[in-house]
Amino acid sequence: MSFKIYTDGSCHGNPGPGGWAFIVVANDEVVKEKSGSMEKTTNNQMELSAAIEGLFYFNEHIESKEVELFTDSKYVIDGINSWIHGWKKNNWRTSTKKPVKNEELWKTLDELNSKLTVNWNWVKGHSGDIFNDKVDLLANNATVGRLFTVRQIFLDTETTGLDPAQGHRIIEIAAVEMINRQVTNNQFHVYINPEREIDEAAQEVHGLTLEFLSDKPSFESISEKFISFIADAELIIHNAPFDIGFLNMELGRIKKGVVEDYAEVITDSLVMARELRPGQRNNLDALCRHYGVDNSERNLHGALLDSLLLAEVFIGMTRGQEALEIDFNNQEKLSIDFDKDILNKLKVVSASQEELELHQEYLKKIKH
Repeated sequence: MSFKIYTDGSCHGNPGPGGWAFIVVANDEVVKEKSGSMEKTTNNQMELSAAIEGLFYFNEHIESKEVELFTDSKYVIDGINSWIHGWKKNNWRTSTKKPVKNEELWKTLDELNSKLTVNWNWVKGHSGDIFNDKVDLLANNATVGRLFTVRQIFLDTETTGLDPAQGHRIIEIAAVEMINRQVTNNQFHVYINPEREIDEAAQEVHGLTLEFLSDKPSFESISEKFISFIADAELIIHNAPFDIGFLNMELGRIKKGVVEDYAEVITDSLVMARELRPGQRNNLDALCRHYGVDNSERNLHGALLDSLLLAEVFIGMTRGQEALEIDFNNQEKLSIDFDKDILNKLKVVSASQEELELHQEYLKKIKH
C-alpha cells in the first residue's frame, strides 16, 4: 500500500490569522484529513505546520514508514532538501550568519523527517491536482474560520509590589473582551483583598489602599469566574511576564495550574511595540500619544482603564481599524471620482488565443 500526504498553509495578511491542513491518502483513498488555525502567524509558518502535523499523524498512526509528501511551498521543499543541511552545520545560522527564521518549526520537521522515509514533492498550486486543491480549500477554510472567531482579552493587574517571589499579591484584575477586532461590553473587573500590606511605592502608582480592599473577595473566591472569562482566548498584556508571573503565583497557591493551561495564547504587546518602534519609549502612555489614543483620564494606574487603553492602542499597532469606519447611509461619501484622462491612458492587455484555450481547459477540470 502506498501513502501520500498533501499539505498546505494559508494566511490572511502576512503576518495575520492563518490556517494549515493535511490529507493522508492511501491508494488514492483519503484516510485522514485535518486542519487547524492560529491567530497570528505567517504563510511560511503555516506551510511548515501543515507538513509537521501531517508527518506527526503519519508517524503515530500509520505502520508504514515510507510516504510521499506533496506541497506547493518552495520554501518547505528547498528548506528540507537543501538549506537545512547548511543551517545545521552552522548551528542554525544562515550563510550570512543570521538566525534561521522559524527555527523551532524547522527543528521539529527535521526530527520527523529523520524518523520516516519521506519523498518530498513540489506540486504547482491550483494546477488541477484533486488532492492539492482539496487541501488548499481546507487550509483556507481554517483561515476564514479563524477570521470570524477571534476572541481576544486585554488584561491588566495591579499588585502590592513588584515581585511575587517576595510574597506580593494581586489587588486588582481587569480584562476587556474584543471579538473580531470589536471591543464588546463583556468585561471582567474585580478588586481583591491581598491579606498583606501594600508597598508605599506601589500605592503611589495605583492609589489603592488596604482600607479600601479590606472587604473585597480573596483571589480564590473569584478564580473560577476569572478562569472561565479567559478560557480559550488570546490574552494580550503589556509586559506580559509581570502579570503572568503574579497570576500564576495566585493560581499556584490554590492548586489551579497556570494561565497557560486556560488561555489559547499569550501575546506581549510590549514586545510587539518594541519591534514596531525600536529604540523608542513604548510604555502605555507613550503608545497612546503615538497612536492618538486619549489617555487624559489616566492620572493613576488602574487595571480597567489600562486594559481599555491597551485595546485601542492594539488596534493602532495592527494597522488601525478606525480607518475602516464607513457611513453606508451617506452615498455621497462612497462615490469615487476618476480622472477620465487617466482612465483613457490605461493600457489594456488582452489574453492570447493560447492563454484563452488553457483557461478553458482549466475550467473544464474544475467542473469535473
